[in-house]
Amino acid sequence: MTQGSRLMAEHPEWVLRTPSGAPLKCGWTAPGLWIYALDVTHPGALGYIRSVIRTATRAWGFSYLKLDFLHTAAMPGAVRHDPSVGRAAALHRLMAAVREEAGEDVFVLACGAPLGPCIGHVDALRVSADAATHWLPTGIDLPGTRWFFASDRTNLPAARNMVRNVAVRMPMSGRLWRNDPDCLILREAGADFTLAQVNSNPNLALALALAPLTLAHNPDRSPNSNPNPLPSCRPRPSPPSPPSRPAP
Repeated sequence: MTQGSRLMAEHPEWVLRTPSGAPLKCGWTAPGLWIYALDVTHPGALGYIRSVIRTATRAWGFSYLKLDFLHTAAMPGAVRHDPSVGRAAALHRLMAAVREEAGEDVFVLACGAPLGPCIGHVDALRVSADAATHWLPTGIDLPGTRWFFASDRTNLPAARNMVRNVAVRMPMSGRLWRNDPDCLILREAGADFTLAQVNSNPNLALALALAPLTLAHNPDRSPNSNPNPLPSCRPRPSPPSPPSRPAP
């Protein structure tokens, strides 16, 4: 939720809070808005989430759910309705409720989520930083700040961070879930890649991750100077079957 949310105004008791009683800021999103989270240890908040999942899957017929910013359920420093529930247990409770309401036939992709509490509840999980049109992380273009953003090696959107994250978490794919490395960016226009860096994206982030394939643009429009690396992403005649989810 963001400031001004109707749900937040109507049910302030459902919102994660700081020890002083203020709504807990859980990060920010475009266009520069602070985001807040529901307290999933509150029966009313969790019941509302269940109703949303039921509506999306059973009433509207969605068979694919991408759930983002899930880290907000496990924020440090939060005062919860049930103080006996820890951060990991809160996220586990949320994901168990999502799976129960969605059913086994709905494909659930978790994003922005701590990994452990999602085991047994999701079909795929984002295991990397977001993809970007640049190799190194970037930020506010102010003198003396570029080194700060470029030094980030895990979190900020950047192709290098995506490749590093996916390479480290390769063993999870096909065992716990399908790894999601975010979309491939193969175009030259507006992208700051060398040919070697472009080729590292699909080779590590897809062929090795056994991941779903999501493209940022039409690969047939890739310029001749940047050969389409997609054939190397799928050495098998067909993608692997989704792994069975382990018991949570």
